Amino acid sequence: MAKYVRKAEHVDVMLLAEGTYPYIRGGVSSWIAQILEGLTHIRFGICFIGSCEDDYDGIKYELPENLVHLEVHYLTDEKVLNPEKREGNKEAFKAISALHESFDHAQSDVPPAMRDIDFYINKVPFEDFLYSRQSWKFINKHYMENCPNIPFVDYFWTLKNSNRAIWILAEIAAKFPSVKVFHSPSTGFAGFLGGLAAHSFKKPFILTEHGIHTRSEEHTSELSHVAISY
Repeated sequence: MAKYVRKAEHVDVMLLAEGTYPYIRGGVSSWIAQILEGLTHIRFGICFIGSCEDDYDGIKYELPENLVHLEVHYLTDEKVLNPEKREGNKEAFKAISALHESFDHAQSDVPPAMRDIDFYINKVPFEDFLYSRQSWKFINKHYMENCPNIPFVDYFWTLKNSNRAIWILAEIAAKFPSVKVFHSPSTGFAGFLGGLAAHSFKKPFILTEHGIHTRSEEHTSELSHVAISY
């Protein structure tokens, strides 16, 4: 469930902060703080994404006035769902299957149907991914093709739990205020959220990767990659 520390109907830049500002101190959090303090004429929003509430011990920064929106989400929040028989959207599960099959060929292009919030909210709600007949066919097929020698129950719950966050992120994006630009200082869940929201709302998305461990080992600069998507 979302927690709103500050709430606005419109922001200029929505920062997508995964495990950073304002609940954790460190390099990326300090960079975000400097951006907020240096661009006082811009109305910022922050969507904080964390693991679970117990992992964080309160806000660590004094929030500036131009941070007009701060919403907080935890990806391990449990949502009570009632099991029921469901058929599921056959065409939508074909798109999910195509995405998983692309991983086998070192590709990661998301099928067009899966780039929009509507796919996760209406075409394949999480209840369908949990309980539908189409989901069972999808899981059984990929289990038999990829890892039939491991216990099926382990594969089943690993797949279900690893995909849960995707639907949570879609629900977050669907409730965003009006935003001019999305900006994520990392890939991961925040990067996926930014791409999903930018595509769905037809807004620019800026991705900056900061302090990635493998690149730090190579003595590259903190700002190691910038990507802009429209």
